[in-house]
Parts: sequence; structure tokens; C-alpha cells
Amino acid sequence: MKDTGIVRTLDDLGRLTIPKEIRTTMAIPKNGKLEIFVHGEMIVLKKYRPSSDAVLLEALQMVCDEVGKNPKIYIEKAREGGES
Repeated sequence: MKDTGIVRTLDDLGRLTIPKEIRTTMAIPKNGKLEIFVHGEMIVLKKYRPSSDAVLLEALQMVCDEVGKNPKIYIEKAREGGES
């Protein structure tokens, strides 16, 4: 693990700001998502990379929102092996 020498203070709501240099180096976009892990006494932040299933479900939700359909119908059909 690389020591950056950067110390940040939590605000009143328990938030902290990740320095721009680190966000740039790690290619974390504005409004990017991070996963939070605990390892002993360490809090570990990791860039969030959704599973392929999560990406497909998100895409399905977007398409269904556009056409006014309920994605549950398509998920149930996919589980049954049926066609839409």
C-alpha cells in the first residue's frame, strides 16, 4: 500500500473529500461510485465496477422506462427460458 501523506478531516456528516490528484490518477469520474470495505482497522475504498448482470439489469431498466414496460416481466420470462 502506497503512503500519500495526505490527511483529511471528516465534516459534520462524516464525509471526506478525496483529493483531486488521487481521483485523477485513479480515473474516478465526477459522481463516480466507490465500494467501501473494512479490513481490520482499515477502511478501503475501491472503484466500483458493477458485475455484468448488474449492467444488463440497469440497461433493461432504462429501456423499459423508455417504453413504459415493467422489467419484471422480461426477467421472469428469461428465467423461464421464454421469448418476449
